[in-house]
Amino acid sequence: MANYFTHISFKLAVTREEAEQLVSVIASAASIEDGNGPILPPEIEKAFRTDSQSPDQNFCEIMDDLIFGIECIYNETSSTLTIFDSDGAPNLSALGQCLQRLYPEKLPLGFVYADTCDKARAGGFGGGYFVITGDTISQQTLAQMLDNDLTALAETSGVS
Repeated sequence: MANYFTHISFKLAVTREEAEQLVSVIASAASIEDGNGPILPPEIEKAFRTDSQSPDQNFCEIMDDLIFGIECIYNETSSTLTIFDSDGAPNLSALGQCLQRLYPEKLPLGFVYADTCDKARAGGFGGGYFVITGDTISQQTLAQMLDNDLTALAETSGVS
C-alpha cells in the first residue's frame, strides 16, 4: 500500500488585516473539523453570503465536510502571507474558493501544487496549478498538460 500526498506553498501580498481573514477561515474550518459549526466572524461572513444560503451554510458547502489542511504565516516585513499545506492532503478546491471570496481585488491569482507518493507508483507523482479569477476557478494537472501536448504533437506529425 502506498501513501499519497499533495503539497502547496506560495506567497500572497496582503495587509495584516487581509491575512487575518484567512486565519479566521482556517479557524472556522478547524471548528467544523472538531464537530462544531463554523465560527465565521462578521467581517468574514460577507465574503460567504449568497442570495440562497446563509454564510455558514455556504462555508460548510465549500468545505464539503473535508479537512481544510491549510496553514498560513504572515510576514510583517514583506507584507506577504505564506500559504501551505499542514497535512499533505489540503482541500485545494476549498482553498481556491476561499481565496476567490476573500481577496477579489487580488484576482487573478494562482498557485501550483505537487503530488507525491511514498512508493514508486504509476501516476503517483505530478501536480498542477489553479487559476482563480472573479468568475472561475480552473485546475490543470501535469498529466492533462502532457496529454494535451502529446495529442497536439501527434496531430501535427500525423502519428497516433
